[in-house]
Amino acid sequence: MSEIVFLSLYIYTFAIAISMLVALMIKGISVVCSLTRKSGEAVPPSEQAATRAVDQQVDEIPIAAISAAVYAIAGPHRIVHIDRGARSPAWVAAGRVRHHTAHNLPRRRH
Repeated sequence: MSEIVFLSLYIYTFAIAISMLVALMIKGISVVCSLTRKSGEAVPPSEQAATRAVDQQVDEIPIAAISAAVYAIAGPHRIVHIDRGARSPAWVAAGRVRHHTAHNLPRRRH
């Protein structure tokens, strides 16, 4: 029994050591990356333009095409709501209630 406990502690210690090494490597990479970019350096205009272009493309994705693809793959489903942005906890709770009550099927007696 003591061999099992010793082996478990050895494996646990080894896992902790590996985790610490990985965390130190990630921290080192983070420090090196932050040192390579100068503190006052702004994002180049070309990167800003590329980011804006990608954002505009994402905003222009037609919802109808996505709905048609979902219908083709998953079959007939009802899309309740599609929206962007933050939602209040009350809105989330109301949506959750609507979703769960949709599962209530009429009960039949045999």
